[in-house]
Amino acid sequence: MKSIFCLKIGLLASLFTFAQRHLGPVTGFNLKEAEYEGSKEGRFVRTDGLSWKEINKDGRHSFEEFKRDEQSVFLVDKSRNYTVQLQLHENKIYSDPLGKKTELYTISQSEPGRFTHLANGYNVNTVTYTGVHTGKFSRIAGGNWTEENEKGVYKWTEEKREQWKVVLTDSSKKTTISIGLANNKIENEVSKAPLYEITKSAAGRVKPAAKGDNLKEVEYTGTANGRFLYEGNMKWLELNTESQHHFVEVKYDEWSVYLTDKTRNVTVEINLRNKKIYSDPFGNKTEAYTISKTSVY
Repeated sequence: MKSIFCLKIGLLASLFTFAQRHLGPVTGFNLKEAEYEGSKEGRFVRTDGLSWKEINKDGRHSFEEFKRDEQSVFLVDKSRNYTVQLQLHENKIYSDPLGKKTELYTISQSEPGRFTHLANGYNVNTVTYTGVHTGKFSRIAGGNWTEENEKGVYKWTEEKREQWKVVLTDSSKKTTISIGLANNKIENEVSKAPLYEITKSAAGRVKPAAKGDNLKEVEYTGTANGRFLYEGNMKWLELNTESQHHFVEVKYDEWSVYLTDKTRNVTVEINLRNKKIYSDPFGNKTEAYTISKTSVY
């Protein structure tokens, strides 16, 4: 009995460590919360989309996110004309980062989000730029894009999408460019020469394919009909014709999400490539259900 108990504890500890490793480090691209200390204690929390709240003993302040890079998130409170930078490499928070940069606080703890609602390579729909010209790229249908600036209107064809990049080709000019959402740059894809600075980007309404990093809900059929629903903060709810169960996400990769119900010592894999749900994916992997429908963020 004692050995079984120890085995379960060890398994849970391994799963927790496994989850921490695969969630990866906190970066500017996945930051959702930062606690700070210094002249006062408080925290910044992303509440939805580009909206953030600062919470401390003085009250609550609303911010809007206007830029991210690998190490930082930049926020502005337009009502107070006040800008801050959450700098993760130095674990510092600065005021007026684009002007007279001043250290405010030390970041004591930070947490990543499972996904962001920012425009990324998979969902970006429009991009406004400035530089030698000022203009906009817009996806009009499928893989077709148009570019509009003071010189005219140009047609582009989408070649590929990556997490933080879209590659477009203008066959008439034999030119290929990359729209980089991570560094907010538009570059020549071949020479990597910078062309424009991205000033604004927006996600489209057309959702990308369901993958491990954007899955919101999955419906299944088989010995029972039901669904798994992402509730936030790594928590999932399974509802079916027989009962409901609570799960915690322990890992995700490009095509799968792995969940565990510690109360029942049950682990499942939602495999979006095969459209299957498996039980015990790290041991005696067994097909449980067939996925019939998916929803993404």
